Amino acid sequence: QKDERRGRVDASTAAPLTVLVPMVAYMALNVAGEVAFGSWIFTVARAREGLSVSTAAALTSTFWACFTATRFALGLVRDLRPLTALAWSHVAALSALATLATYWSGPGSASGWALWTLTGIVGAGTAGLFPNGIAQGSRMFPLTGLRQALFELGASTGAGVGPFLAARWYAESGEEAWTVAASCAGFLAAGAITLGSALVADARARKSARRVASGNEGMSSEATAAEMRRPLL
Repeated sequence: QKDERRGRVDASTAAPLTVLVPMVAYMALNVAGEVAFGSWIFTVARAREGLSVSTAAALTSTFWACFTATRFALGLVRDLRPLTALAWSHVAALSALATLATYWSGPGSASGWALWTLTGIVGAGTAGLFPNGIAQGSRMFPLTGLRQALFELGASTGAGVGPFLAARWYAESGEEAWTVAASCAGFLAAGAITLGSALVADARARKSARRVASGNEGMSSEATAAEMRRPLL
């Protein structure tokens, strides 16, 4: 375990940008999808589904309630690997968003139970992305104050840019509801790609660090053997 931890530190030193930059982008994209959906579900539910103000507000609250409950629940699960939580979170959120986009792209509307259920699943799916992203980052490199600040900067940028871009597409499409779900799904899918890029870069950096460490150990062993073969006098 000590060698593995040392390998992580060496990897982060050898290739910090190839791992750090995709992880910061990952934070930005995930928060963009999360906040865009939470910001626009009220408007879309009113315009597309014809919900009243109070019902649309309750639907929005359902999203955030599922989001909060799931984030808290994930913290109680013992021995949950961050990458496992991230994978399942992406699957849940993307599946629900794709289903919503399919509903809204047709002439019909999502039935009552489907709309509420899918909204809750999106909330639950996006809940674990940010905290487990930080946890996964800590497995790749030491989380210094600067790196944590970059994570927060990425998240804040995504929180502002995500709803703006979703709004632009929604307006330019003639207020087609499916574009909101598609925008959020696009953000999360792009986030998954950047996470994969970071994982590949981290694996390469660790492999390079192990190769260098093995070479140094081999040179040290040869030097020790040579010293032992030297005559004492």
